[in-house]
Amino acid sequence: MYSHTLRTRCYLGVLLLAMIATFSLGAQAQRVINDADRVTLHGNTHPLASAENDRGSASPTLPMQRMVLSLGVRPDAQAALQQFLADQQNPHSPSFHKWLTPTDFGLRFGPTDQDIADATNWLKKFGFTIDSVGAGRLWINFSGDAQKVQRAFQTQIHQFSVNGKMHHANATDPSIPRALTGLVNGVVSLNDFPKQPNSTGTQLAPDFTAANGAHFISPADFSLIYNVNTLYNGAPAIDGTGQTIAIVGRTDINLADVQFFRSFFGLPANDPVFINNGPDPGNLGGGEEMEADLDVEWAGAVAKGAAIKLVISQSTVSTDGVDLSAQYIVDNNVAPIMSTSFGLCEASLGTTGND
Repeated sequence: MYSHTLRTRCYLGVLLLAMIATFSLGAQAQRVINDADRVTLHGNTHPLASAENDRGSASPTLPMQRMVLSLGVRPDAQAALQQFLADQQNPHSPSFHKWLTPTDFGLRFGPTDQDIADATNWLKKFGFTIDSVGAGRLWINFSGDAQKVQRAFQTQIHQFSVNGKMHHANATDPSIPRALTGLVNGVVSLNDFPKQPNSTGTQLAPDFTAANGAHFISPADFSLIYNVNTLYNGAPAIDGTGQTIAIVGRTDINLADVQFFRSFFGLPANDPVFINNGPDPGNLGGGEEMEADLDVEWAGAVAKGAAIKLVISQSTVSTDGVDLSAQYIVDNNVAPIMSTSFGLCEASLGTTGND
């Protein structure tokens, strides 16, 4: 009896040790981060942040708000993610057009809780404020000032004069501790060189012009040219009813302009919804307002029955409002469709921006 009890206790003891060992292997240990052992994140200095344009160091107290720390997909989920993306486009797959919420994506492919804690704790160590962590777990928004950025990322924030306007940007490529490589891609941007609206770029001469040189296209012209009338007149009719389109913006617009556009061209009344993501930048006017007007009006002109939501984010010294609005739309599942008309050369986006 004693021998049987002893053997049972020994067995239970071994089983308990095995369970503890398994749990220890499954739980990720906190990283040991040595700030002296660093890796430079090459390709993350804007081309306009050149010696020719350099006007010296920025104030160390310069606010740098809503920076975006880009995180990588969990290494053991890379292959699964690539397969899932392929399956979403394969009509024969059960995952065809099966879209994930940001939360579902984060749980399946994003960094672990310990990964997120390691990155946020490292930022906090330098005095940064953590603004938010993406539901998809692929970014952390954080705020601070120039001196905190310089200490944490071992770069210098300078002033640069370009076309008569002063900008701020990192003068050299940033770096991160080697222990964070594989988890941290870098900061999406550390400059205020803006993304360019497509409508204010180089203009192509139209094929047809009025006597006064003006050239116009109405929603009805667009529907005829691109054969959208086939959808409008189909059974059932497809005109965007029941859908929502989120527009990426960085300026307010006048609602009356959109209302006049729809009324003038005989479109049904359908006011857009304005969503402010953070501080209201106000109406920036000029080409900025024109771009936002065009984006809102023409999305609603083609998908005339769709709900149009303009998400407006103020640009900061470090982050373009375009990025912040796109981020907000995805993270909050604002709409199944997102439209943006801003762009930038890959070299200007930088390595992390392209990631």
